[in-house]
Amino acid sequence: MLATAMRLNALRRMLTIRLPTLYRPCEVRLDPLSMELVLSDGVVHASARQSDSGEIKTSTERWAYALVFQINGRLNPAQGAYAVVVAELEVIQGRVGVGCLNRERDAYLTEQFADADAARRRLVLRVPASRISDIVLRNASADGASRFRVMRLAIALEDLAAVSADWSKPFETLRQKWVTIPLSDRRERSTDLIQLGDRDLVALWKQQRDAEGAMNLRGWYRQLYADTVPGKKILDIGCGFAYDSLTFAEQGARVTLVDIVEDNVRLVRRLAALLGLDVEVIYMESTATLAALPSDFDIVMAIGSLHNAPFEVMQPEVRELTRRLKVGGRWWQFAYPHTRWVRDGSRPFAEWAPCVDGPGTPWEEWYDVPKLLALLAPARFDLLFYTEWHDATFNWFDLVLREHHAR
Repeated sequence: MLATAMRLNALRRMLTIRLPTLYRPCEVRLDPLSMELVLSDGVVHASARQSDSGEIKTSTERWAYALVFQINGRLNPAQGAYAVVVAELEVIQGRVGVGCLNRERDAYLTEQFADADAARRRLVLRVPASRISDIVLRNASADGASRFRVMRLAIALEDLAAVSADWSKPFETLRQKWVTIPLSDRRERSTDLIQLGDRDLVALWKQQRDAEGAMNLRGWYRQLYADTVPGKKILDIGCGFAYDSLTFAEQGARVTLVDIVEDNVRLVRRLAALLGLDVEVIYMESTATLAALPSDFDIVMAIGSLHNAPFEVMQPEVRELTRRLKVGGRWWQFAYPHTRWVRDGSRPFAEWAPCVDGPGTPWEEWYDVPKLLALLAPARFDLLFYTEWHDATFNWFDLVLREHHAR
């Protein structure tokens, strides 16, 4: 534990560490219909109280409603459109849930939570617009009443016109691109790398992993977690050339590697054998492949593999992945930050993709903390560590699973 803390302190000096308390909203393309809601649009529940200053005090009962905003019938969405709700709260005491009820008003489509640990908290919820009836704010504290102010509440429709019909078969679309493996200085097809002799293959993997500058690019988190991974059961989704997961296996982790490209699987399986590592390498034919895996992993890691398809396309896969992680387990993700997307001109994701990952890349999407938490829902995670580095080219998320299905 002390060694890990020392490593983290050293990395704080090397990296630009951001442990955010005020999150940006999810940036999406919206149609002209956008509603800014105010307290007068909502109904204060009979068990709650509203002061002259606008502060809301809930009842002491956990999950008791405080505010309800009726949305049903106000959006008129096109079939398949999504509603994006942005809520900015100042939680003075306790814990507040912001959720979207389904049309039947008997279940939440999604819900996120704000605690009294920051001056202001921004939550982003994303749901099928045709299925939402109400936005509900309620007491989520197990220790009595909560007090909060609503600083902003907005809802708008996301334009899904840019989502290509090719995403009706996402695995086929992604396989066309991701048979190509990024190396430090070029990209190679796994089909070609398989043709290398044993000695050349191992030499290439080690040279790419340990190349000059690799510590600043990717090696820092392998060092950071060197004391964390021994004995841990790790699931690597979209393993590619497996620089990180095979290194963690060398450090004593029990690793399962999964990839959607058969040649990637063959390549990594052979490489692991040449390195003398006892790992499991699995071809992911569909999301059902994940459902067959055990649900006791200590760590799920996604190193550049869960931001290269549209948000709603990724949701079924991510939901299944969260079920493989045990409560208290860690979620590690390597992605691209909003900062980079803005710097690159805020292009539509399908246009941005080739600029980020080369010709033939169908989609790349930025992620920040609230957007990732929305993707992981209904599982509920807490943030342990977040950073952007390499001139805000990449970002890293370290989350811990609190519960699989938030109430």
